[in-house]
Amino acid sequence: MRAFISWSGGKDCSFALYKFLKNPENKACYLVNFAQEKSSTSKFHRFEKDIFESQSASVGIPFIQEIVSPKGYEYHLKKIISILRNEGIDSAVFGDIFLEAHKTWLEKVCQESGISPVFPLWGKESLDIANDYIQSGFKSTITTVLDKSEFAPLLGKELNEETLDIIKMIEGADPCGENGEYHTLVTDGPIFNNKISVITGEFSKDAGHLFVAVSVQNK
Repeated sequence: MRAFISWSGGKDCSFALYKFLKNPENKACYLVNFAQEKSSTSKFHRFEKDIFESQSASVGIPFIQEIVSPKGYEYHLKKIISILRNEGIDSAVFGDIFLEAHKTWLEKVCQESGISPVFPLWGKESLDIANDYIQSGFKSTITTVLDKSEFAPLLGKELNEETLDIIKMIEGADPCGENGEYHTLVTDGPIFNNKISVITGEFSKDAGHLFVAVSVQNK
């Protein structure tokens, strides 16, 4: 398969890419990020473009950012698929784990657009994925959490065995944050050729979440 990776910069898309590349016949041709028109960032992964470009350079896969206009995400996803199909792309890789409605929608869009959706993490237990991710050597910073007292101490911390244990103790929390409990920025791991050095900055609050600003160090 020749695929593009739906890329947020976080752990799930990175781990999905890692699993996809386990098959030597698979080729990841592009990392594709969809950003909001007003901010040029995604709603919950508020990373500047240079962070994605640093990730792209480290994993050795070209990066494309598509700005989502009022026409909506589906319009722009289909637009990107149409462009990449002309380059021989036949698949799209997504990091979804268990949200059935979103997976069904992605399958519909891909079918209508003539490519195959691939979900390397789908149906696996969230705790197993989180443990496997950490044990595989990935390094990531928790950059967004729900605006709740039990999640706030995790902001800006590395996702590791210690922080995962804290998440596991929070009632109702999904270990992978699949329900929006937290989001991450991946800076190193087995698919990276070099570590991305980032610095954390100011904290902010919006849309029921807490955020910490991150930027590439020595850019």
